[in-house]
Amino acid sequence: MSVELERAYVWDCPHCGQENFQRQVSAQLEPDVAHELAVAAGVIEEWQSMEEVGCSLLTYPDVVYCKRCEKQFSTTFSMSEDGPIEEDDDEDDDL
Repeated sequence: MSVELERAYVWDCPHCGQENFQRQVSAQLEPDVAHELAVAAGVIEEWQSMEEVGCSLLTYPDVVYCKRCEKQFSTTFSMSEDGPIEEDDDEDDDL
């Protein structure tokens, strides 16, 4: 017996410290629209195809809820290998 692994985002609740998981959703777009978005985001060059570089577009939620304390938080996302984008907002603020 085996299971299929899914991509997911992992985040720790800034309020209670609970580790949480949020599944990634693959965007289902027409190929030309997906290509335009990938070029605009700087993921691929205009002349490259998404299949050539093994690229797919994924979505992430604007808000997440902690499974333990049920607090709601807005999200940020960075494709940088240096870690998340730093923001001026107080990280303990919830919506």
